[in-house]
Amino acid sequence: MSLLNRGGLTLVNSHFFEWGKRVLSSIRNAFDVDDMERDPKHAFQTSKKKILGDVQLRHEFIQLCKSLSLCAEKSAEVYSVILQKTVHARFAVVFRACRSKPIKEEGVVSEF
Repeated sequence: MSLLNRGGLTLVNSHFFEWGKRVLSSIRNAFDVDDMERDPKHAFQTSKKKILGDVQLRHEFIQLCKSLSLCAEKSAEVYSVILQKTVHARFAVVFRACRSKPIKEEGVVSEF
């Protein structure tokens, strides 16, 4: 039911809290303003693929689900939804920061 929630407060189950902290840390490390400045056209997709392809994060999530006797098939589906929503939420913060920061382009200052 929480996956259907469109922006309301959702509390993380204590069993998944440490895993969630690792996910957030990985996402923050994978994409920041510097990445956007280095490669504004490809940074988003490159970073997103890196996070979504992280085998260790996926394995940890599936193992947590198995230890709680949750369905493995549904766990993989839920993992994909959670990770994509989390990536997009964090990356949006970076995009907003980039838009508000003036950039220099061949001697001309403009907005991103």
